[in-house]
Amino acid sequence: MVDKIARAKRKDNGKLIEGDLKIKVILNKAKYIICGIEVEPPIDYFSGKFDKNDKKMFSSDIVLYNGEIYEITHDENENCFLIGKIKGRKIELEFYSKNDIKEMEVIGNMYENAE
Repeated sequence: MVDKIARAKRKDNGKLIEGDLKIKVILNKAKYIICGIEVEPPIDYFSGKFDKNDKKMFSSDIVLYNGEIYEITHDENENCFLIGKIKGRKIELEFYSKNDIKEMEVIGNMYENAE
């Protein structure tokens, strides 16, 4: 079993829930549970960072920074978080300092604000 802070949609009603993620593997099939409630992929992981309003920043969050819109992504191979500028449907990855992140504001996520 693996523990991480995550966010995903509840399997029973589709609402987003966040908390400690537990992944149980039974007969090569993964079952994802947050706060005792089964959820379905995709799973968003907490980046360990907070925006300027002290809101947790998760992968797939949409943030506003210097008047431009960005998406937080998680690279599972490198186990790191990246911030990409959204231009149309294309994302250009860019790197930012801790000071830049403190000026960002979470304004939504890719599930609730996909357009």
